[in-house]
Amino acid sequence: MDYRSQLFVSHARASPVSDVDQHRPIGPTSQQGLLAQTPERRRLKKSAGKQQIHLATLNIGTLKGRYRELAAMLKAQRINIAAIQETRWKGAKAYNIGEGYKLFYTGNNNDRNDVGLAITKLYRDAIAEVQRFSDRLMKIVLITETRRLHLFSGYAPQTGCTNAQKEEF
Repeated sequence: MDYRSQLFVSHARASPVSDVDQHRPIGPTSQQGLLAQTPERRRLKKSAGKQQIHLATLNIGTLKGRYRELAAMLKAQRINIAAIQETRWKGAKAYNIGEGYKLFYTGNNNDRNDVGLAITKLYRDAIAEVQRFSDRLMKIVLITETRRLHLFSGYAPQTGCTNAQKEEF
């Protein structure tokens, strides 16, 4: 060991009562003005540039007279797009159900098996195509900034249906 290294070793302090921490500048205690790494900030940083779509699927039994209740529930749960089964609405149309949601649906006259897709106004302009294959199956194509999404709503035949209906589906 040379003379300089011996000098530094002899003056080093490693006790828990040393005053090493006292030479650091003390930051503001209110944390205002600092870009602290809070959990919310980390979440925002991770999702920057990413687009999140919240999806749901619901078998509602019937939608007759309950479409406003459905819209309120979708808004409360922050759902952007919901696939709906058993709407029991006739025709192949679109209807504003409230709270900024539009329901695209398909159904026939047998009062069963009807499906739909409820889409918030945020993604309504991104709809490129709506295809209704039958009263049990439909598709909507959305074009977002980064990709093309094919969203299906389907209602498969259950045990009470004939084998021909199951094969057709």
